Amino acid sequence: MNHFLKTLFFLLTAILIAAGDSFPQERKKQIGERFGGEDVQYEAGFWVFPVVGAGTAHFYDLGNDQFLLTHEGQAQGLAGWLSRHRKEIHRAWMGTIDQGSRLIPLRLEEESVIGDWVRKKTTLYDYSARKVFMETKKDGELSRETVEIPPGVYFDNPLTAYYNFRYGVYGKVAPGREFIIRTVPRKGQGIFRVAVALEKEAARIREENPEKKGKDLLVRILLEQEFLGSPKGEIEVWFDQELNPVSGMIRKVRYLGDIQGRITQFAYRTAAQAPRIP
Repeated sequence: MNHFLKTLFFLLTAILIAAGDSFPQERKKQIGERFGGEDVQYEAGFWVFPVVGAGTAHFYDLGNDQFLLTHEGQAQGLAGWLSRHRKEIHRAWMGTIDQGSRLIPLRLEEESVIGDWVRKKTTLYDYSARKVFMETKKDGELSRETVEIPPGVYFDNPLTAYYNFRYGVYGKVAPGREFIIRTVPRKGQGIFRVAVALEKEAARIREENPEKKGKDLLVRILLEQEFLGSPKGEIEVWFDQELNPVSGMIRKVRYLGDIQGRITQFAYRTAAQAPRIP
């Protein structure tokens, strides 16, 4: 249960990362203008418990080609009690390149809170030095790691990849297409694969699902190694025709089975309507 909120967060980012431009969409705006004010709310559950956790995410335009995505998720009910009300808090600062048509990560803060226990990891992307600096604080101890950025390469984290995919940075996403995304290499090669199901396969799986509304495009995210107890690290995500995320699932998580999540709200807010930056 201690990994439950982390699983919820990855389910959210899995839902976010896979969106593409299979259907017509506006491409005239720069990427920051396109997604500024985007607001997502979700909930997730497993077994016979339909809702055991929930979270929110919001995209802020900070001006001067600087952007911020905030996310906070928390276990609820019995899951909250068993996990000591675990919370996952994330803040991702982003910039742009290619005349505002692609996001790149600048800084990522990941914080896990379980009762009085806190773990915080900060990842800083320094493109002038071509290095990624990672710092982790846990149990009163501080650890650091540095990874080289190869020339001509931009590592994406799941959050920047989400927006880049939706904007068409990596190419058109359509049934039958596959994409390889590069991220900071740790224990593996530093890649994950995004595969879009063929229309026939998506139709068959949708027909087996009692909730069919809005499920138009099925996308799978395949990790290069086990993730949070899922032996194959396989995530499935459904999108509607406007590329809004609808639901998602992490397959065969140890002790929990299939973790299922759904988007409860997907909207765009003006600067006046946006929540205050934490």
